[in-house]
Amino acid sequence: MDSAADRFRKRKAALDHNSPVAITTPVVAIEPMVEAALPVRLEERAGQIAVQADALLAELHGRIDEEKISALIDSCQNECLQAVIRPFGVAKILFEDKVGGSVDTVHNVRNEVFATGRAREKYKSNKKYDSHEYHNHDNYKKVNKENSTRLNRGIVKDSYSGGEIIKGKMQLDHVISAHEIHDDAGRILAGLDGSALANVSGNLKPTSQTINGSKKDKSVAAYLKWLDDTKIPTLAQDIARLEEAGNLSAEKAMELIKNKKKLKELQKIDRAQMTAADVAARKYYNGKINKAYYTSGTFIKDTALTSVSSSGRLALHQAIGVLMEEFTRAAFAEMRDVWLHGFKNAMDVSFLEALKERLSHIAARVQAKWRIAMDTAIGGGISGFLSNLITVLINTFTTTKAHVARLLREGALSLGRAFRTLAFPADGTSLAEAADAASKVLAAGLITGGGILLETALEHHVIVFGPLAPYVLSVGIGITTGLCTAFAIYMLDRLDLFGVHGRRRHDQIMAKLDLMISTSYDRALEAAAVFDPPALLPAP
Repeated sequence: MDSAADRFRKRKAALDHNSPVAITTPVVAIEPMVEAALPVRLEERAGQIAVQADALLAELHGRIDEEKISALIDSCQNECLQAVIRPFGVAKILFEDKVGGSVDTVHNVRNEVFATGRAREKYKSNKKYDSHEYHNHDNYKKVNKENSTRLNRGIVKDSYSGGEIIKGKMQLDHVISAHEIHDDAGRILAGLDGSALANVSGNLKPTSQTINGSKKDKSVAAYLKWLDDTKIPTLAQDIARLEEAGNLSAEKAMELIKNKKKLKELQKIDRAQMTAADVAARKYYNGKINKAYYTSGTFIKDTALTSVSSSGRLALHQAIGVLMEEFTRAAFAEMRDVWLHGFKNAMDVSFLEALKERLSHIAARVQAKWRIAMDTAIGGGISGFLSNLITVLINTFTTTKAHVARLLREGALSLGRAFRTLAFPADGTSLAEAADAASKVLAAGLITGGGILLETALEHHVIVFGPLAPYVLSVGIGITTGLCTAFAIYMLDRLDLFGVHGRRRHDQIMAKLDLMISTSYDRALEAAAVFDPPALLPAP
């Protein structure tokens, strides 16, 4: 296609080539034509030209819009195919997502969610609680003796009420009960000695026999709630009942006195002080467990192995996805060709030869995608490794559901693709174009995540399809996700957040106009060459 500069050079060359028209045409021959054209108003002509220009631009814009609609339809097909094959197809074959992830965490085992049979068996084999073992620990005896000595000097206060402790009525309370520590799955997972943890000085508090005896193996939070909901109201009712009865026996009178002492003592408990003691004890206790387990070889090894496994699976998932997509497209292309032109390409070709040829076409197309599959696998491997680490991290604080692992995996893939698009744009790609492409990748990732959540919500409502239910659901959600992704990308093109498509549309229209002008000019030159200028004009 000739550019504007090329057309200018052609015109200049034509004028400089001793053209008789350029040299010998007398001015007097043109004047009658000019005079005849004078009545035509220039404004009308300018308006006609403007209308024609607007119509031409509208036509060009319409052609581009038609091309975009056609591209949208093709995009819908591609996105549906990708959505069915990748996150809702291949992923279910390669990944077996489960509640709590693939690595045991302290938080999860405390909620009876075990990632490994090893941790489950270790918890089940925990020996039965022995109170004697916990209350005869060396540090328990040492702290108890120290507090008894201080009590004799009158300098020991009740750790929970701040009041005086009657001699002979002092007891050491395990802030976190010994029974709770013994049965704690987190402690068992970390492999720490329960008796040693229960009897650290920060977990032993001197208090009265009444408070310690009523607290027993309850946690502080459960104990305070029990006091407010049950113990104190019950004591108050018993006291009121005895006082109303009158003429009490010696036994009942003694019961009334004891109940009043208990009620008074329990009501003196400083809830803030008791809660603060519990918070401090648990902070130390959980710190010891977390440090012991999360720095252990078992945890590090399990995290590394599952991350590598997740990396390999996601790399394979991405590579298979690319190859399966191309295989499906190639297979449909061959089926379309069979429909239009028949299975055999010649009458003397056998069925097996024709089949071999068509399969070779499919294999060639799949093989051509091998490098793309490898590049995609590398990105998938990195995303799989990171998504497993994130899953483990989240499970240290809360237990993830099975679909959360899929969300994290797809999210990591989308973020990874978006980062690569921005950080390593293709040659000749501007920052705005890279940002536009990255925004579409993120939008596709968000829609895929929504599809996973929708699939999770509907999986119990498609049982009417029997054994085909998982496949029906996967295909249905995959197609829906693909259509939504294609529509979202189309809308992002229309919104043109980065001005990329406006510039691209302008360039397309200018290219089409340039082509039209160039074509018209070439035709004009060809038409002018038909005539012989010396025959039309008088000789000089």
